[in-house]
Order: sequence, then structure tokens, then C-alpha cells
Amino acid sequence: MTVTSDRFEQGTLYAHDCTHGGLDVIDVLATTSAPLPTKEDWQVTSKIGHCPGCHTVARDGRRISYTTLDGYLGTLGYDAPNALYTPRIAPDAVRAPSAAFNPLESTTRPAMLTAFAIPSQSVSGLALLDPDTGLSVPSDIAQMLGAIPTSAGQGRTMPAWSSRGEFVAFSAFPNVGSEGTQPTQAVPQGSLVEAPVTYGGSAFDFGTPKVLVAAAPGESNLRPSFDDDDANVAFMRTSTVGTTQVGVTLLYRRTDGQVIPLDVARADRQAVWDTRLPDWGPPGSKYAWIAVASTRPYGHLTTELSQIWIFAVDRVRLAVGTVDPSAAAFWVPGQSLDTSYTHPQWPRTAMSH
Repeated sequence: MTVTSDRFEQGTLYAHDCTHGGLDVIDVLATTSAPLPTKEDWQVTSKIGHCPGCHTVARDGRRISYTTLDGYLGTLGYDAPNALYTPRIAPDAVRAPSAAFNPLESTTRPAMLTAFAIPSQSVSGLALLDPDTGLSVPSDIAQMLGAIPTSAGQGRTMPAWSSRGEFVAFSAFPNVGSEGTQPTQAVPQGSLVEAPVTYGGSAFDFGTPKVLVAAAPGESNLRPSFDDDDANVAFMRTSTVGTTQVGVTLLYRRTDGQVIPLDVARADRQAVWDTRLPDWGPPGSKYAWIAVASTRPYGHLTTELSQIWIFAVDRVRLAVGTVDPSAAAFWVPGQSLDTSYTHPQWPRTAMSH
């Protein structure tokens, strides 16, 4: 047995309550959970949620994007005087399953990289939008997307923006015959792609894209998440075992391109449970922390519901070698065992709720 001990100061996670609908705020340190504080009617009527993995929380906790049941993107902004989230973009114009916020908006400008679809025009892909208005933000993103190797496919979805704001990552996939749609979970043959990004004072400039992890037959790589140093990317890989789609979590080390499967975040050998949708937490001195959604049993209880788990990653072992650097996962306290949670988001700053 290896004792895993370290500190993290910010223990508030945001996750979907897929059973009852809406977003929940789970406080690991206080061992409590409560609905996201908002006067937004969509939260009350459960239109936020039920679509696993469709919300994103900004690194500073001040912005949230989400997708409604009918597939439209909405955004919320934090209202500090009233300690709640208020609507910015109403979910009635942009069809999008996922988005990622620019973490440097205080020194550049607000922007979010958004996966979108226009069914009537049979087009889909990624766009750069203003998170307050939904209007396009000037950039050369079309040129960057056009430079992706054709072997990865023409579909683009599920973006991430790196912690230091210098890179974006997303999944590229074949979409012949479904050009006007966006996948939510079942992404066919998704390859992980990365591109550098800078801000030139009036527009964002995207550099040459690079395929980080190419898809193998029957597998898909998606939902990238950067650690605080932008040195490693956690991502989810899905495959079908029998008739069941299962997910595992892997790490990509950007210094040498090494892909490291995590035993603690794998699917059960019999595909009874899966572990998906990783998000890096604030690192400690010895360990980094990753939150995932998993259907694994909690002790002797097999709930068959997705719950949030956290596991430690040894930062020294992660930096070199190929040995799995992860430690045993622990169940996040404060969750209800009669609820299915998914897509944990672990911002570096939690708002006062």
C-alpha cells in the first residue's frame, strides 16, 4: 500500500446531476453538494444537464457554458453582488455541444472556442465566439482547421483551451455523411489534435495543427484537459466492448509524445464500469489531482450510477519514464448515492455560493 497525502486548497467541483437535472456544486472539503446558484429558469426546469459532458467552467470560475436538452449552447456569468450565475447567451441560437474559454481574457479579450453545427447548411466544426454575445471573434481559425491532415477526418469537436492560454486541443474525426451534426459522446475514430494560439491585439492567431494521438480502429480519443503547466494532457478514450461503450482515461506528455494509460482510470476488464471525462484539479506539492466520472462500485455498493472520483498523479514520475504515475482513486464526499453525476469541472477559483 502506498499512502497518498498532499494538499489542495480549492475543493469545489461543478458536475451534472444527470438523474435530477441541472448542475451541482460539490464541495469536497465541506462534504456537501447543492444546485448551482442561478435565477436561470433553464436550471430549474432541468434543461441544463442530462447531456453528459456538455458544460464547461472557466478556470477562474466566472463563466459557465452548457448545452440544453435540444442541443443549443448557453452561457452564464458570475454576478458577484448577488452570489449567483446570470444568463449571458440564451440557448436559442447556437447549436453546440461543448466550448472552452480563453483563460487570459483579462489581458486579451473574452473568447470561447466552440464546437458548432448548422444542420440546414450541412456544416459543423469549431468557431471562436464572444461568451457574452455569441458573435464571432476575429481569428484565422478556418485556416488552422483546414491544415489538419485529411487522414484525421473533417469533423472537429470537444475543444479545450490550455491553462496558460498558449494552446488549444480538440478531437478530429471522420464525418462523411454527417457534416451538419456534432457528436456528444459517441465520436467515431476521434484523433487528438493540438494547435498553438496567440493574440495579436485585435485577433487570435492559430498556428500549425499537430495530431497528438491518432485514432486506432475501433477507438476514439476526445475530451482533452491540460494540467496547470501545460505539460500534460489528460484525455478520454472510448471503445466498444460487445454492445457496451466504455471509456478510459490516459495522459499525453507533451515533451516527448508519450501516451500513458492509467490503471486506476481504466474500464473494468468485463466492461462493467467505465471512467471518463477527466479534468485536472489544482496541483499539490507532490501530486497532481484528476477528477473523473466513473460507474465503478463505491466500496461494497454497486450503484450502477456514474459518480465523481479523484485520483492522485505523482508529478515526478509523470515527468519522466513510462510507469503509470497514478494512485488509487477516492470517492468524492458530498455526493448522493441515488444520483448519477458526470463531467466534473475543477476550476482554480470557486465563486462564493
